[in-house]
Amino acid sequence: MYSFDFKLEEKVDIVFSNYILHWVKKEDHSILLKSIFESLKENGVFIFEFAGNGNMSKIHNALSTIFKKYGLIYKNPFYYPTLGEYASLLESRGFKVKFAMKFERVRELKGENSLADWIDMFIFKPFEGIDKDKKNMIINEVVELLRDELKYRGNWYVDHSILRISAKKLKQKG
Repeated sequence: MYSFDFKLEEKVDIVFSNYILHWVKKEDHSILLKSIFESLKENGVFIFEFAGNGNMSKIHNALSTIFKKYGLIYKNPFYYPTLGEYASLLESRGFKVKFAMKFERVRELKGENSLADWIDMFIFKPFEGIDKDKKNMIINEVVELLRDELKYRGNWYVDHSILRISAKKLKQKG
């Protein structure tokens, strides 16, 4: 699959990541942070944002409800840590958190089928092993369950919870 244990030929001043770390399994973050730390020059900075605790909670809760209706178990495939949890992980890997914030944002999706398309495109892992007809039936039921909460004036909206962090590489001891 993917290897998060990497080395760059030369150390860099900055590593930047935009809205991707929630796709990395929780157990791989420690390895990834070690690789990023080792890739930075002394006083180098890691700047990033990704989805945090509570991200798309309405959608994940609805998926869980409908999966249960069909005797299935819904497992959220993303890692959505709290701000404190991730700051602690960074500091345990040798970083000093310089800036950290959590904020909420809604994303407008255009079109009648946009929420179903969004779920199909981004939340595909829980549907592995489920036939296409049942998958579509589940997604359609989730859409109907969320219609009153996430649809406004003809468009769908997705609720996001974002962590934005800047962390500095501290001088290595020894």
